[in-house]
Amino acid sequence: VVHRLVAEPFEMLNIWIEQSEQVINRIYQISAGHPNIVQMICQGMVQELDEEGQNLSLLNIEHLDRATSRRTLQEEIVATIWGQMNALAKLITLTWPEGERFLTLAQVEQLLGAIGLPSVPPELLERTAKDLELYCFVRPREHDRLELIPMAFPAILDFMTDKQRQIAIIRRQYEAEMRGAG
Repeated sequence: VVHRLVAEPFEMLNIWIEQSEQVINRIYQISAGHPNIVQMICQGMVQELDEEGQNLSLLNIEHLDRATSRRTLQEEIVATIWGQMNALAKLITLTWPEGERFLTLAQVEQLLGAIGLPSVPPELLERTAKDLELYCFVRPREHDRLELIPMAFPAILDFMTDKQRQIAIIRRQYEAEMRGAG
């Protein structure tokens, strides 16, 4: 799907991608296949190509790297992925370790405990994991494991935000949600 979302519009514009599989795989790691994010990234790549002004018809991995290093694009990606997520889901995304593809629910619980949420109700954690699946953030795997889909997301968060501050803000939101639900 991502291949079609990337390659077909570029081909219609007579723009070609050098090492297309590598570029498209990287776009998938960032976007998790979310069409809006794919479109934002491709638009950013075209902007990079335009600013370069040399070869107006050949994109490569450097265009992708420059586009995704722009803070405005990173903010749009985070806003799109976080979309309708509740505070607990956002906290899970913030605590997911960079470079870690799989976590069990028990590991997610430990990460939440490390930021001051020692007793998340198990049914709420299960429901939030299902929500993260719906948001294309994780994919369920065997043995209660979750697989991170947008592998680049933790790195984007590390780069663009003060994670500890963001965690504190969203933890307060979670606590307010829990008081309101109780």
